[in-house]
Amino acid sequence: MRTRDISSGEVSSTSSDDELPAKVPCRRSPDRVRSGKGVKNRVWQSVALENTLEKAFKGTVLESDDLILINRGAESYCFDENKVVTNSADSMDKRSSSRKRRLSERIAPRSYDKTIPRDHYGVTFDSSADEVVPALTSFLQEDREDLIGRIVKTIGVRRALEFCYLTEDIEKCGGLCTMDGTRRRTPGGVFFLLIRRSDKVSKDEKKLIFKETSATKLLKRRLRQAQRRRAAAAQARKHPSDCEEHVDFRDLPSPNVYVE
Repeated sequence: MRTRDISSGEVSSTSSDDELPAKVPCRRSPDRVRSGKGVKNRVWQSVALENTLEKAFKGTVLESDDLILINRGAESYCFDENKVVTNSADSMDKRSSSRKRRLSERIAPRSYDKTIPRDHYGVTFDSSADEVVPALTSFLQEDREDLIGRIVKTIGVRRALEFCYLTEDIEKCGGLCTMDGTRRRTPGGVFFLLIRRSDKVSKDEKKLIFKETSATKLLKRRLRQAQRRRAAAAQARKHPSDCEEHVDFRDLPSPNVYVE
């Protein structure tokens, strides 16, 4: 039997089979040896550090008038508590105002601004209807002078000018969109819409003003429908269907008859 000498590293043979080979003792590396004493002492070190910091904070006057500047790089802070509170309140007010506007700023004005001079119209409340109608037609850039003439004649010069002044203020604020939101209304469209939805104009006056206009719109609608029908009929004549015009139903088999 061969055995290895640990000290010399030589291999020797023995004749006796009863002898067991020498066991190699396991040696631990110095890195794996952990000292439990150091771990225990760390607890008392943390306690001593906490006591030291507590004493230091108790002996420091944080609310003193003389500020002590200690440069700690990125962790250096020097601020006044009252100033911080004021700035935070101002920032919250600005943030809330930018997030949501007031209701008066989001909707169109309901009455015209009386502080703005209206001398550029060239007419006043005391002017005659013959002078007011051309002035309103020119300002609103409207082609239907007859409709504006009916408005002035029905509701009077004063109310017509007030609606025109309100139209001017709305246009300065951004104008109004159509019902479907596809485009912006013209000044004349805003003027007519204000009269249609105003409570100061009675239903009889609105019917008298827009009666002919409604009939004209109905006529135009019927003309457009007739034009669509004619276009559909012309398209059908250009592309006839593939099915036969005349079908003899007598040649069709009955559902109960089986044809071999």
